Amino acid sequence: MKKFIFFVSLLALCFTTSCLNGEGSGSSSSAEYHGTLTVTDTETGEVSYSSDKSTVTVTIPNMFEAKLDIVFNDVKFDKMMPALNVKVEGLPFSNTISEGETTINYIFTAENIIPSVGGISYKNYKIDKIEGCLGTNIDVNFTMSSKGKSVNFTNRTESTTSEE
Repeated sequence: MKKFIFFVSLLALCFTTSCLNGEGSGSSSSAEYHGTLTVTDTETGEVSYSSDKSTVTVTIPNMFEAKLDIVFNDVKFDKMMPALNVKVEGLPFSNTISEGETTINYIFTAENIIPSVGGISYKNYKIDKIEGCLGTNIDVNFTMSSKGKSVNFTNRTESTTSEE
């Protein structure tokens, strides 16, 4: 029975990573998500940068290991700084199935992560905590106390409904 459960779990993991359509090769899978990126100053609460045309690229490099990488494409921590592709690697995740059993959600949280830009690690700009959920709705948040910034990426849109 344990072998059967292990096999079903492994099979489920294979199918879940197949939901991340994109340029994967062999045992990897990736997807690009479009949404809004907001950078907030943690001391003042003011928005220092925001873009509603942002993207993040999520990759599961090895479908047999529950870890993912996220690249925040063209992120700025302030309006005047150049855009950077900030990569966060090796985030452990777990899967859940949505209430309607139509979507697999990837849930993750990690602390003390060293981001990289252009393949160079930046230990002085450690991410204190990163957490998020990838599914139909995408929400990723991280804080970087060394820069005094909090970053949120989401694909949720504010919708207003009026009753007639």
